[in-house]
Formats: sequence, structure tokens, C-alpha cells
Amino acid sequence: MITHIPSEDYGDLRFIILRQPKRKEEIISPVWGRLIYSFEFEHEYAPAIILDAVDIHKKSSGLKK
Repeated sequence: MITHIPSEDYGDLRFIILRQPKRKEEIISPVWGRLIYSFEFEHEYAPAIILDAVDIHKKSSGLKK
């Protein structure tokens, strides 16, 4: 699906990272994704999107606002 995104839509974005959050991260700060303007990879910095694997059926333990 990512390959179908036109290059003009993501500009300088260099990384799309798929990750499995740690259990403590899910409890303290549950999110499904982040935009990082300055992500470091191999001593270079570039914008990145980080997508976390989440269980959509699991009830959130985080505080509601």
C-alpha cells in the first residue's frame, strides 16, 4: 500500500517504521502512530512516520481526557 503513495505527498519523508511497542509503552502512552521531524538512523537525521502494532480489540488502560 505504501508504494501507491505519490512522492509529492510525502515530500522529505525518508522512513516509515513499523514497530511493536513494549507492554509498558502501551500502558503509559498508547498510540498507533507518530510523526518524527528529526529521526536518527545511521548518523543521519530525516523525517519519519512510526506506526505501532496495536490490538484494536484490547481495552485501553490509558487515562481519558
